[in-house]
Amino acid sequence: MRLLVWVVIWLVILGVSGWVLWRRLRSLRDHVVALSDQLAEAESLGYAVQLAAGERLRDQQVREAAEGTGEGAQRHTLAVFDDPATLAREREALREALAQERRARRAAALPGWARPVDSHATPSDRKAVSP
Repeated sequence: MRLLVWVVIWLVILGVSGWVLWRRLRSLRDHVVALSDQLAEAESLGYAVQLAAGERLRDQQVREAAEGTGEGAQRHTLAVFDDPATLAREREALREALAQERRARRAAALPGWARPVDSHATPSDRKAVSP
């Protein structure tokens, strides 16, 4: 009798563990199916983007060829492959140009009382002149 009780207990334990494993495996299968669906959708979107990018590149090449700038146009290269001294000069020139534009905008926006005064100008000239 004792042996029969132990056999039944072990069979119940095996049955419950098998049921739990079955539920987890079924849940895992559902997650894998959902993930594969998402991956298929992402792959199709990626392919559509690749096709659109290729079409846009072809259109741009056709436009450049029509304008005659396709072969003679300067190609953009990565800054890593350019001369550092040339890049530094270009960067400094750009910074100076932007600073001059900023100074001109600021001078135009200054009120009359904040503008620099020329000692040779009369008060009426100062009011009429705006930088």
